[in-house]
Amino acid sequence: MNIEVVFNTLIFFWVAIFMIDQLVFKYFVLRELKLKHSKIWVEMDSPTVFSSKESMWSLIGLSSSFDVLSKVKMDNASKHTISLLLRYKYFAYFDMALVFIVIIVAILK
Repeated sequence: MNIEVVFNTLIFFWVAIFMIDQLVFKYFVLRELKLKHSKIWVEMDSPTVFSSKESMWSLIGLSSSFDVLSKVKMDNASKHTISLLLRYKYFAYFDMALVFIVIIVAILK
């Protein structure tokens, strides 16, 4: 079996797992916001898992228009919600770093 075929197959599997992980984690974060911080959830225009990427960027604090973490901290936040948002933030950073590494490896290959 050709190593390039195996490598490409692994990349496709990894991308599928990456997308599913992002959607599942985003679901838990949005559910937590909806249940415990409904005011913030409504301010975000009641996002769903399949909302635009803007809602994901605002969840991890990369959006200049709306920063969910700072709003939650000001809104009598529970430590669980803040912890969940921080885990989501680091998880998203880690996944994006892996995406760039895979792209660089694919280009250099």
